[in-house]
Amino acid sequence: RGELGGEEALMSAVRRGRINMGSFTVSAMSSIVPEFSLVMAPYMFQSYAELDFVLDHYLSEPFSRMATDRGLYILGWLDGGWINLYAKDPIIRPGDLVGYPMRAWQVPTSHLFFETLGADTVVMPFPDLIPSLQTGLVRGSEIGPMTYDGIGMAEHAPHYVLTQHAYNTGVFAVNKMWFDSLKESERAAIVAAVPDKRLARALLRDGVSKYYESMLAQGAIIHKLTDAERAQWVKASLPTHDVLLEELGSRARALYDIIDVGKLAFAEINR
Repeated sequence: RGELGGEEALMSAVRRGRINMGSFTVSAMSSIVPEFSLVMAPYMFQSYAELDFVLDHYLSEPFSRMATDRGLYILGWLDGGWINLYAKDPIIRPGDLVGYPMRAWQVPTSHLFFETLGADTVVMPFPDLIPSLQTGLVRGSEIGPMTYDGIGMAEHAPHYVLTQHAYNTGVFAVNKMWFDSLKESERAAIVAAVPDKRLARALLRDGVSKYYESMLAQGAIIHKLTDAERAQWVKASLPTHDVLLEELGSRARALYDIIDVGKLAFAEINR
């Protein structure tokens, strides 16, 4: 419920051992392992099945190793769903974002996405978002349907545009030093309590239609894009990938290549 601050503050607390464990989105994980943000690169994945395949078979192991190197042990994976745009006005085409004040998440992919499309981009933590929407500092951002519905965002920015331009997943993570200090039986009990990733995915994805129904009841206006409109978003935002890789460096380029290999393998299996 945000009692300990935003995700970045919570992440810092777990790493320092002030809190033993927590759940974090990819956005928060990228604050200590920047390469995690690759998962949220615009239009990196085209379907649930492709994402799950690449994450499970190609990315989980290197991501877990990188987190361990930074003092966190990943217990399991969460699911946050497709990320869409929302705003006080309908943002149907990429050109609608030019000069439009948008809040970006504290993850490289978010601010690069908005900057590439010409938005007036303001990076800020989530707790500052609602006051900023109320004062007009920003007029929109990006979010998944579960969060948009849960916090009643329709009251502040009613237009919800199904761009599905990124996917938000996440992890259950613990302070590695604390976890290593436990008895083997205690570690096993904690691991056993973590929800299975397939269950976590199913719970969110099966409930998406209910989130949309609730959003509409709260006053949201949901915009579905045509294939032609979606193609405009893809074309306009793909240059973000090159800029992101330049910013993140060689480890990110290696992971990007791994993602490409995984996507090719997925395509071959599903031909």
